[in-house]
Amino acid sequence: MSEIYIEWDRDRLVVAEGQPSGGRAAFGFVEVLERAADPNDTLSLVDGLQKLFPGKSDRKRLEATVVFPRQLVTFLRIQLPQVPDSEVPDMLKMQAAMKLTVPVESVAMDFTPLPLQPGSPTRDVLLVTVPGDQLAIVRRTLNDAGLELSEARVSGYCVAQALAANGMTHEGEGVDVVAVLRTDFVELTFLRGSTVIYSHSGSSWNAADAIERTVRSELSRARMSASEVLGEQKVRRIILLGSPEITSQVSDQLGTRFDNAVIERVDPSVSLFGGTLPASVSSASVVALAGAILGKTS
Repeated sequence: MSEIYIEWDRDRLVVAEGQPSGGRAAFGFVEVLERAADPNDTLSLVDGLQKLFPGKSDRKRLEATVVFPRQLVTFLRIQLPQVPDSEVPDMLKMQAAMKLTVPVESVAMDFTPLPLQPGSPTRDVLLVTVPGDQLAIVRRTLNDAGLELSEARVSGYCVAQALAANGMTHEGEGVDVVAVLRTDFVELTFLRGSTVIYSHSGSSWNAADAIERTVRSELSRARMSASEVLGEQKVRRIILLGSPEITSQVSDQLGTRFDNAVIERVDPSVSLFGGTLPASVSSASVVALAGAILGKTS
């Protein structure tokens, strides 16, 4: 049965119905709803969602999974003592209160344990936060449209699930950097195996001949930021996700600048999902939604 998935970006919502099918996400439809300049003005979104999913008073509210892109969330590495898993949430909350620049009560939090280091007296977790007011707008908008928020996801984790579901993640030494080459922004996710260890979002290109330069620049920035959090990490593969006309603009020479990493190009519309997209939506723009769909099976 198809379910509702929404990428909730600053400027627009990408709304889809979809379900897993043979290892890929099958989109029933994909539509774009533009947001008003005032983020609190959600009337047009409510109207658009009601038209896409007309409700009936005698029917249970439809549930929607919302995916936040990297630029709307914050990642923090938190170091904890070697405590039992049951004690991690409470200890993490105390550490977050000291590290966050906003009150801990003003954000929604989740975390992922990072791979344990043998013999280390500490353990690391990757903390992800979403502003509470942003989540409140999502809940209110969906409620006004007759929908219900079932789950809030973060794009980097969804991208990792999309690759893992198709056997594209590999264990071993080093990290893989997944570059989602969207025309509105570039999103980079650092993976160790299928575990997200860092995420970065940067600006996109303004001309075809600037694609490789943009990817190289954002990779350099992301790697520098990641090294401050995780220490130096050897890059094993750089996986370019996007349409062939975009990924072909990035030469294999890119890998020589990053530990002689292997360059792999993946066309999402062939490997990760099936379905027709509107002209304003690129194949890279729905990779996270595809991963959210495929994550339902894991």
